Amino acid sequence: MVGSKQRNLRKSLRDAYNGALLRANLTQEIKDTLFGHKREGAKEKYAISQATIIDAYNKAFQFLTVNHGTQARKDIEVMRQQVAETKEMLLKTIPDQQQQITEIRNLVLFQMKEKKIDRTEVKKLIQELNEKDKETEQ
Repeated sequence: MVGSKQRNLRKSLRDAYNGALLRANLTQEIKDTLFGHKREGAKEKYAISQATIIDAYNKAFQFLTVNHGTQARKDIEVMRQQVAETKEMLLKTIPDQQQQITEIRNLVLFQMKEKKIDRTEVKKLIQELNEKDKETEQ
């Protein structure tokens, strides 16, 4: 009985592996290579490149599962979506922040001009504030 269960398990694993390769739309020749089958006839003399094998495995990887690991694929897809949404949000936020910085800068320059404040005085004041911040941190 144990031998029968082991054979069934091996067959199930091979079936699952084959199913993943089929869903990845790999050619029969590539699937045979990934299964470790020897190439026959004239093809035996020509190797399939490592890059081709890696590319094929990467295509099939998303379909490979343990215990029908559809949840892991769903989790990965959710994370991909979250990353895409975060990227989109950041791409929208950066120009807004740049615009706000420009507006604040213009307002400060306007106020300086209105109150006849010299830029040199402002630079000195900023330098003093920075030094006080450093002293406070220590």
